[in-house]
Amino acid sequence: TELTYMTCSYNKFSSGYLDISANKKLTCIYTDGCGLHTIYVWEGFNEADYPDFHKDASTRYVVKGQGYGGPSILSDIPDENFRAYVHENFDYDGNGDVTTDEALRVESIDLNTDNVYSLEGIRYFENLGSLVARGTEYYEDWKYRGQLTELDLSYNQKLYNIWCGFNHIKYIKFHPDAIIETLNIGYNQELTGFSELHMSKLTYVALRETMVT
Repeated sequence: TELTYMTCSYNKFSSGYLDISANKKLTCIYTDGCGLHTIYVWEGFNEADYPDFHKDASTRYVVKGQGYGGPSILSDIPDENFRAYVHENFDYDGNGDVTTDEALRVESIDLNTDNVYSLEGIRYFENLGSLVARGTEYYEDWKYRGQLTELDLSYNQKLYNIWCGFNHIKYIKFHPDAIIETLNIGYNQELTGFSELHMSKLTYVALRETMVT
């Protein structure tokens, strides 16, 4: 195209990426404050040649079609519905796969667990800060539709917010150095406990309808 200038600072892109790979005549863009994880550029692009390209420090330039590095993680996620969620939300380069590099860019996960039986593979999301994995509350017979029965977060040191209610979780294992601020794990009627965790910044705890004492 003939586009040479673009400004979209502080707009929020729901996709998390911006594709300018067909705009080789661009000389100036402003994308700071947009929360982008990726800007797709053309082959041969050199960031040093474009001093007027402005972006957030966390935004990464990726040549369209070349993708992120690292091995695939999808084969290590046995639950088909959790795997589908990861594929749909974290295939940042659109190549049909999710790699370890892409997993490291993920800071939040939010999914319904009515048809998710396991979060095995969540260990790859080492920079995960917020996890919402809750089922649907169903008060008619006081049963919950979430299918999780265990939760191993022992690799997720950066977690600070957890909301995993309305499941059937029996035990939760945390990273020993995780500093949790919000812990909402109520409505897990079979939950008997969880591993030791730091509580120095804990501001909210919900344990209703559990067996935790």
